[in-house]
Amino acid sequence: MLDTSFLIAYADPDREFHSVAKQYFREAIRLQLPMLLSTLVVAEFERRQQLSTLGLGNFRIMPFNFDDGQEAARLAELLFPKDAGNDRVCLATDVKIVAQAKRSGAAVILTEDFRSMAKYVDGLRGLGQLDCYPLLTKDGFDSGRLIDPGSPGLFLPPQMQ
Repeated sequence: MLDTSFLIAYADPDREFHSVAKQYFREAIRLQLPMLLSTLVVAEFERRQQLSTLGLGNFRIMPFNFDDGQEAARLAELLFPKDAGNDRVCLATDVKIVAQAKRSGAAVILTEDFRSMAKYVDGLRGLGQLDCYPLLTKDGFDSGRLIDPGSPGLFLPPQMQ
């Protein structure tokens, strides 16, 4: 599953992790891995540029539907329990994308967003609610993580070198 931040990094050569995003994009095509694209991501990305400029044939479009909405609400309750001080019912788009990733059986979410998307995915996996991993562009390219996302891979992120 692709996150909006990943597509932005891929499309914008001035982004810090553009080359990493490009490598993952090309490797997914080379390995014939489906690149799942939520209609929620389409809505966010289209505010920046037309998605059709990236070649729509490379994506499997995933409409956000009723069952995805129910799963998103359930996951949000695990991440942000409602209580007397927090009765907000709006959901972050990231939680909705995670719900779609779970329901579609996605192994990874390619993202640049370590502040929320990666945190939500790791938190839900830690609760036993998700079998998906975030693939962060800041960690560099490691093609093995597309196939076995739970493995540490051969690549050492810059902070570990």
